Amino acid sequence: MVENAKEAEIDVHIVLGSLEPWLVECLDSLKDENVNVHFINKVDGDVASAREYGFRKGNAKYVSFVDPDDIVVQGSFQKCLEAIKANPDCVGAYTSDVLVDEKGNFICDGWATNEAPFTEMGFPKELTAGVHHLRVFKREFVEKCLPLKSKMIPEPLLNLEIQKYGKLIHVPVVGYKWRQHGNNTFKKYSPNELAEAISIAREFIKQINHIDSDPLIDFFLQWYERPIYRAPYESSVICDGNIWGTVLYRHNEFQVQLFTIAPNTVFPSHRHPNVDAFEIYLSGDIEFFVNRTKVLGQEEHGKTDEGFTLMMGKSFRVRPEDWHHAVIGPRGGSFISVQRWMNGAKPTNVGFDWIAQGEDKRRNYASA
Repeated sequence: MVENAKEAEIDVHIVLGSLEPWLVECLDSLKDENVNVHFINKVDGDVASAREYGFRKGNAKYVSFVDPDDIVVQGSFQKCLEAIKANPDCVGAYTSDVLVDEKGNFICDGWATNEAPFTEMGFPKELTAGVHHLRVFKREFVEKCLPLKSKMIPEPLLNLEIQKYGKLIHVPVVGYKWRQHGNNTFKKYSPNELAEAISIAREFIKQINHIDSDPLIDFFLQWYERPIYRAPYESSVICDGNIWGTVLYRHNEFQVQLFTIAPNTVFPSHRHPNVDAFEIYLSGDIEFFVNRTKVLGQEEHGKTDEGFTLMMGKSFRVRPEDWHHAVIGPRGGSFISVQRWMNGAKPTNVGFDWIAQGEDKRRNYASA
């Protein structure tokens, strides 16, 4: 680590604020990295201005940032540099991440690690290259994206906008430890800030040539930004064992269902052969597994300082070939399923499109 110098290949800025208790540990994780460190003072309510100022610091060819409460895994910056240099047409590279508690202890795999397609705005990972991970960009392309387009949520939008100029390369190593605590910025986003950022992101997506059109993603973003309620007169409410389902929207091949599950319920492993879906967590105790990988866990079921559900809005994709199962805890659970029905199948209760794994082929939502 070189502070305010020009010898290293990457200029890294750290925005200071109320997170200094962990700054020493953060800086210690950077001491052997090929980076110049620049400290930036935070302006409350305007993260973007601090980020812009930080990106303009120094003269290195590559730029990045690290939050003062987080930890960089040794050697990760070098791995990103190697990936960028091996792919000269790319605009940058990023690693996977893990979530840690206030003491730095492992909580769970991060969203860029387990491929769960979540970002702070509920966007699919395929579009945003994950959330809190180590990112290294070519300075020339970051400068094309300035000024940043959202005061409070600039980073996911930068991940999108910069892809207008080329691809981001995923380096499949854990390079970043994202610390969870009561003052995480993403817990403070207002509904208006989220809606504005989603609208901007949808426009960026239209300009990214290397991202193939995906009808489900298009519908997911449209419905997420501005929910439309179009419930059918018939079969809009179902009770299937321990689960209540309500159809919020149904038109052509698309459907949105709200599910409420009784406490202490187990979903056996199964798949829906004709349904591609994003599942959006709302509330309660839900552990959800896709192809045996945990994408939503009890360790994430905290609450904000105001008493709201902490991880409300976390989403993950379940494709027709994906085996998945869930365990619902004592508070019960609820989630929204945004679906695209395929192979000519007409939308109905998604539980009726069911193939069970194992000997028991029934939709048997057993008590835990």
